[in-house]
Amino acid sequence: LPLAPMAILYNPVELPPAAPDSDRISGRVVFSGRLIAKKGVVPLLRAWPHVRAQVPGAELHLYGRDGPAGHGGSMRAFLRGLIGDVPEPGVVFHGHVRREELLRALDTASAAIFPSFAEAFAFAPMEAMASGCATVYSRRGSGPELVEDGRDGLLVEPSDSGQIAETVVRLLADADLRLRLGRAGRRRVAEAFSMSVQLRANEDFYRDAIARFRSLGPRRGGRRDGQRETS
Repeated sequence: LPLAPMAILYNPVELPPAAPDSDRISGRVVFSGRLIAKKGVVPLLRAWPHVRAQVPGAELHLYGRDGPAGHGGSMRAFLRGLIGDVPEPGVVFHGHVRREELLRALDTASAAIFPSFAEAFAFAPMEAMASGCATVYSRRGSGPELVEDGRDGLLVEPSDSGQIAETVVRLLADADLRLRLGRAGRRRVAEAFSMSVQLRANEDFYRDAIARFRSLGPRRGGRRDGQRETS
Protein backbone atom coordinates (compact mmCIF):
# COMPACT_ATOMS: atom_id res chain seq x y z
CA LEU A 1 0.00 0.00 0.00
CA PRO A 2 1.13 3.59 -0.54
CA LEU A 3 2.46 5.26 2.57
CA ALA A 4 -0.21 7.18 4.49
CA PRO A 5 0.07 9.77 7.24
CA MET A 6 0.75 8.13 10.60
CA ALA A 7 -2.37 7.47 12.63
CA ILE A 8 -2.46 6.74 16.36
CA LEU A 9 -5.40 4.70 17.61
CA TYR A 10 -5.76 4.92 21.38
CA ASN A 11 -7.48 2.46 23.64
CA PRO A 12 -10.72 4.20 24.61
CA VAL A 13 -11.97 4.88 28.11
CA GLU A 14 -15.60 5.08 29.18
CA LEU A 15 -16.76 8.48 30.35
CA PRO A 16 -18.77 7.99 33.54
CA PRO A 17 -21.44 10.41 34.76
CA ALA A 18 -19.87 13.49 36.34
CA ALA A 19 -19.69 13.21 40.13
CA PRO A 20 -20.90 16.21 42.17
CA ASP A 21 -18.00 18.35 43.33
CA SER A 22 -19.56 18.34 46.79
CA ASP A 23 -18.89 14.57 47.06
CA ARG A 24 -15.13 15.03 47.03
CA ILE A 25 -13.43 14.51 50.39
CA SER A 26 -10.97 17.21 51.35
CA GLY A 27 -7.37 15.98 51.56
CA ARG A 28 -8.02 12.54 50.06
CA VAL A 29 -5.51 11.46 47.38
CA VAL A 30 -5.81 8.25 45.36
CA PHE A 31 -3.17 6.12 43.63
CA SER A 32 -4.15 3.08 41.57
CA GLY A 33 -1.83 0.53 40.00
CA ARG A 34 0.25 -2.48 40.91
CA LEU A 35 2.67 -1.79 43.75
CA ILE A 36 5.92 -2.03 41.82
CA ALA A 37 8.90 0.29 41.52
CA LYS A 38 8.20 1.55 37.99
CA LYS A 39 4.85 2.96 39.15
CA GLY A 40 6.67 5.48 41.34
CA VAL A 41 5.20 4.27 44.64
CA VAL A 42 8.53 4.51 46.48
CA PRO A 43 9.15 8.23 45.83
CA LEU A 44 5.43 8.83 46.44
CA LEU A 45 5.68 7.27 49.91
CA ARG A 46 8.90 9.17 50.58
CA ALA A 47 7.06 12.37 49.67
CA TRP A 48 4.05 11.69 51.85
CA PRO A 49 5.46 12.78 55.27
CA HIS A 50 6.19 16.19 53.73
CA VAL A 51 2.61 16.38 52.47
CA ARG A 52 1.27 15.49 55.92
CA ALA A 53 3.49 18.07 57.55
CA GLN A 54 1.81 20.82 55.53
CA VAL A 55 -1.67 19.27 55.21
CA PRO A 56 -2.13 17.35 58.49
CA GLY A 57 -5.42 15.71 57.50
CA ALA A 58 -4.23 14.46 54.11
CA GLU A 59 -4.79 10.78 53.34
CA LEU A 60 -3.13 8.69 50.64
CA HIS A 61 -5.23 5.73 49.50
CA LEU A 62 -3.38 3.12 47.43
CA TYR A 63 -5.39 0.68 45.30
CA GLY A 64 -3.62 -2.20 43.59
CA ARG A 65 -2.07 -5.63 43.94
CA ASP A 66 1.13 -6.11 45.89
CA GLY A 67 4.26 -6.60 43.81
CA PRO A 68 7.93 -7.41 44.36
CA ALA A 69 10.33 -4.96 45.94
CA GLY A 70 13.91 -4.65 44.70
CA HIS A 71 15.16 -7.33 47.08
CA GLY A 72 12.43 -9.74 45.99
CA GLY A 73 10.17 -9.29 49.00
CA SER A 74 6.79 -7.58 49.24
CA MET A 75 6.59 -4.00 47.97
CA ARG A 76 3.69 -3.35 50.31
CA ALA A 77 5.83 -4.43 53.27
CA PHE A 78 8.70 -2.27 52.00
CA LEU A 79 6.41 0.75 51.72
CA ARG A 80 5.07 0.16 55.21
CA GLY A 81 8.67 0.17 56.37
CA LEU A 82 9.16 3.60 54.81
CA ILE A 83 6.25 4.89 56.90
CA GLY A 84 7.94 3.66 60.06
CA ASP A 85 6.32 4.06 63.46
CA VAL A 86 4.47 7.29 62.69
CA PRO A 87 1.27 7.04 64.77
CA GLU A 88 -1.04 8.43 62.07
CA PRO A 89 0.74 8.34 58.70
CA GLY A 90 -2.40 8.96 56.67
CA VAL A 91 -1.65 6.05 54.31
CA VAL A 92 -4.21 3.33 53.57
CA PHE A 93 -3.46 0.19 51.52
CA HIS A 94 -6.64 -1.21 49.94
CA GLY A 95 -5.09 -3.92 47.80
CA HIS A 96 -6.88 -5.17 44.69
CA VAL A 97 -10.54 -4.10 44.66
CA ARG A 98 -13.48 -4.36 42.31
CA ARG A 99 -13.56 -1.78 39.55
CA GLU A 100 -16.74 -0.24 40.95
CA GLU A 101 -15.00 0.48 44.26
CA LEU A 102 -12.05 2.11 42.52
CA LEU A 103 -14.33 4.32 40.45
CA ARG A 104 -16.17 5.41 43.61
CA ALA A 105 -12.81 6.27 45.15
CA LEU A 106 -11.95 8.47 42.15
CA ASP A 107 -15.37 10.14 42.36
CA THR A 108 -14.77 11.15 45.98
CA ALA A 109 -11.04 11.98 46.00
CA SER A 110 -9.61 15.48 45.96
CA ALA A 111 -6.77 14.38 43.69
CA ALA A 112 -5.22 11.33 42.01
CA ILE A 113 -1.51 10.78 41.47
CA PHE A 114 0.47 8.48 39.16
CA PRO A 115 4.23 9.28 39.33
CA SER A 116 5.28 6.45 36.99
CA PHE A 117 8.81 5.97 35.70
CA ALA A 118 7.63 4.07 32.62
CA GLU A 119 4.23 3.59 31.00
CA ALA A 120 2.65 2.88 27.67
CA PHE A 121 -0.61 4.81 27.35
CA ALA A 122 -1.94 4.07 30.83
CA PHE A 123 -5.62 3.69 31.69
CA ALA A 124 -5.32 4.72 35.36
CA PRO A 125 -4.69 8.46 34.83
CA MET A 126 -7.26 8.55 32.01
CA GLU A 127 -9.88 7.03 34.32
CA ALA A 128 -9.06 9.57 37.02
CA MET A 129 -9.38 12.44 34.55
CA ALA A 130 -12.61 10.99 33.13
CA SER A 131 -14.06 11.03 36.64
CA GLY A 132 -13.31 14.74 36.96
CA CYS A 133 -10.64 14.17 39.61
CA ALA A 134 -7.67 16.58 39.51
CA THR A 135 -4.82 14.38 38.27
CA VAL A 136 -1.06 14.41 38.73
CA TYR A 137 0.84 12.30 36.19
CA SER A 138 4.45 11.66 35.22
CA ARG A 139 6.67 13.78 32.97
CA ARG A 140 7.99 10.51 31.56
CA GLY A 141 6.42 8.06 29.13
CA SER A 142 2.96 9.00 27.93
CA GLY A 143 2.46 11.71 30.56
CA PRO A 144 2.99 14.75 28.29
CA GLU A 145 0.91 13.08 25.56
CA LEU A 146 -2.10 12.83 27.85
CA VAL A 147 -1.70 15.88 30.10
CA GLU A 148 -0.88 19.46 29.24
CA ASP A 149 0.83 20.57 32.44
CA GLY A 150 -1.17 23.23 34.25
CA ARG A 151 -4.11 23.05 31.87
CA ASP A 152 -5.82 19.69 32.34
CA GLY A 153 -3.56 18.15 34.96
CA LEU A 154 -0.12 18.47 36.53
CA LEU A 155 3.10 16.63 35.65
CA VAL A 156 5.90 15.66 38.04
CA GLU A 157 9.36 14.15 37.73
CA PRO A 158 8.90 10.75 39.42
CA SER A 159 12.41 10.61 40.86
CA ASP A 160 11.91 13.91 42.71
CA SER A 161 10.04 13.26 45.97
CA GLY A 162 10.28 16.93 46.87
CA GLN A 163 8.51 17.95 43.67
CA ILE A 164 5.85 15.28 44.21
CA ALA A 165 5.17 16.58 47.72
CA GLU A 166 5.11 20.20 46.58
CA THR A 167 2.67 19.41 43.76
CA VAL A 168 0.27 17.44 45.97
CA VAL A 169 0.31 20.16 48.63
CA ARG A 170 -0.35 22.78 45.97
CA LEU A 171 -3.42 20.86 44.80
CA LEU A 172 -4.78 20.14 48.26
CA ALA A 173 -4.41 23.78 49.26
CA ASP A 174 -6.20 25.22 46.23
CA ALA A 175 -9.83 24.17 45.73
CA ASP A 176 -10.20 26.39 42.65
CA LEU A 177 -7.19 24.76 40.99
CA ARG A 178 -8.55 21.29 41.73
CA LEU A 179 -11.92 22.20 40.26
CA ARG A 180 -10.41 23.75 37.14
CA LEU A 181 -8.03 20.86 36.47
CA GLY A 182 -10.70 18.27 37.22
CA ARG A 183 -13.15 19.77 34.74
CA ALA A 184 -10.48 20.35 32.09
CA GLY A 185 -9.13 16.80 32.50
CA ARG A 186 -12.59 15.31 32.03
CA ARG A 187 -13.10 17.48 28.94
CA ARG A 188 -9.72 16.37 27.56
CA VAL A 189 -10.67 12.70 27.85
CA ALA A 190 -14.15 13.31 26.43
CA GLU A 191 -12.76 15.09 23.38
CA ALA A 192 -9.81 12.81 22.60
CA PHE A 193 -10.04 9.40 24.29
CA SER A 194 -13.71 8.59 24.92
CA MET A 195 -15.35 5.49 23.46
CA SER A 196 -17.35 7.44 20.86
CA VAL A 197 -14.34 9.47 19.67
CA GLN A 198 -12.04 6.47 19.35
CA LEU A 199 -14.73 4.38 17.66
CA ARG A 200 -14.95 7.02 14.93
CA ALA A 201 -11.15 7.18 14.70
CA ASN A 202 -10.95 3.41 14.19
CA GLU A 203 -13.69 3.48 11.56
CA ASP A 204 -11.96 6.31 9.70
CA PHE A 205 -8.62 4.51 9.82
CA TYR A 206 -9.92 1.24 8.35
CA ARG A 207 -12.11 3.05 5.84
CA ASP A 208 -9.01 4.89 4.59
CA ALA A 209 -6.96 1.68 4.51
CA ILE A 210 -9.64 -0.06 2.42
CA ALA A 211 -9.85 2.91 0.04
CA ARG A 212 -6.08 2.95 -0.47
CA PHE A 213 -6.07 -0.81 -1.08
CA ARG A 214 -8.80 -0.50 -3.69
CA SER A 215 -6.94 2.34 -5.37
CA LEU A 216 -4.26 -0.15 -6.42
CA GLY A 217 -6.62 -1.45 -9.09
CA PRO A 218 -7.98 -4.93 -9.92
CA ARG A 219 -5.96 -8.06 -9.32
CA ARG A 220 -5.85 -11.24 -11.38
CA GLY A 221 -4.88 -14.61 -10.10
CA GLY A 222 -3.54 -13.08 -6.91
CA ARG A 223 -1.25 -10.73 -8.95
CA ARG A 224 -1.60 -7.10 -9.80
CA ASP A 225 -2.17 -6.55 -13.54
CA GLY A 226 1.11 -6.57 -15.41
CA GLN A 227 3.00 -8.25 -12.58
CA ARG A 228 5.00 -11.31 -13.66
CA GLU A 229 4.84 -14.40 -11.53
CA THR A 230 8.20 -15.71 -10.35
CA SER A 231 9.07 -19.09 -8.93
